[in-house]
Amino acid sequence: MSGRHRKPNHTALNIAAISASGAFAVVPALAMTAGTAEAAIPEPAAPVPAVNWDPIIHCESGGNPAAQNPSSTASGLYQFLDSTWRSLGGTKYAARAKDATPEQQREIAELAYSQSGLTPWDASRGCWAGQEGQVRNTAAETPAKHRKPTPKPAPAPAPTAGDYVVKAGDTLARIATGHGETWQQLWDENRSSVVNPNLIYPGQHLHVGGAHTAPPGTAGTPAPAPAGTPIPSGVTGQKLTIELTGYSFQDNTPPGSATVSHPILHKQAGGTGTFDDPITVAVPNSGKGRFPAGTKFYLSSVQRYVIVEDTGASPAGGGVDGHLDMWIGGQDGTRAATDACMSALTGTVPAELNPPKGRPVMAGPIFAGGACHIPGKH
Repeated sequence: MSGRHRKPNHTALNIAAISASGAFAVVPALAMTAGTAEAAIPEPAAPVPAVNWDPIIHCESGGNPAAQNPSSTASGLYQFLDSTWRSLGGTKYAARAKDATPEQQREIAELAYSQSGLTPWDASRGCWAGQEGQVRNTAAETPAKHRKPTPKPAPAPAPTAGDYVVKAGDTLARIATGHGETWQQLWDENRSSVVNPNLIYPGQHLHVGGAHTAPPGTAGTPAPAPAGTPIPSGVTGQKLTIELTGYSFQDNTPPGSATVSHPILHKQAGGTGTFDDPITVAVPNSGKGRFPAGTKFYLSSVQRYVIVEDTGASPAGGGVDGHLDMWIGGQDGTRAATDACMSALTGTVPAELNPPKGRPVMAGPIFAGGACHIPGKH
């Protein structure tokens, strides 16, 4: 069937948790010297090289500040174990990393990096290596007493009027809201430097606060985007048109499995379709409709909430905003029965990006008990 899900033929990338063996100890700034009553004060350490955290965050959590590893206490953008979060002082902000703001999580990550370099994120190094912008981890390799102090960099020039410098954790929607604009307006002002509104980078300069006309649609409600327009993941309640297909236990890769590439709420593909337990969907590996792991949608055609936890869907066709390949299950069904169920849900359907609670839900797996469970088909 056209559009059937196929995952790429490579090792699945889980949200990389910092394993217990990979956890690191916090070294006090003043360490007591054995046999004395005085604290030995180390010589000042040279600043460690700056790190581009974006690829590391993508590999660790898919950019979801509230990500929770299903097999450990690791959580948040940087997947801190609860014990590591406490040892680094993160509890001054929240009991767990995933409950802190992106800015607070970034502060603790910088502290961890200043003490141990990128060692705590070794579990996902195969995903982000070479993209982090770090020339050499001198802090981890060279004893402090042998390093020469590095001159402080010159302060960055103050932003001019109408200029905004993107920070880690920003989205186009968040920046626009803070400046009294819609994301569409902000994107229009910066088309020359922002080709895809989902892709902005720390340090990038954006023009903000331009003159605008009222956007189409009801006041205070986001207007539908033109078909095929990539949508920032921070926009709430955005109405989209998507191509919906299904994949099952029988035709997953590998066959006879529920393996997913980016587990967020589920260790394997699953869910019942409620707001708190959305069903797994896969998105294309790249291009139009490549929504990040953890993005939620509501699909009225099947009356289920869904969440991006997998990749490998075929690229979206023309006239739609993306392609979602929905997990139906099917462990207890025949190939013919699951294929018929997938055909029944396939089509071009409305979708709501980042939906609120309260939408009508037909709770339960799509395929269970040998039958297909979608509206109008039982």
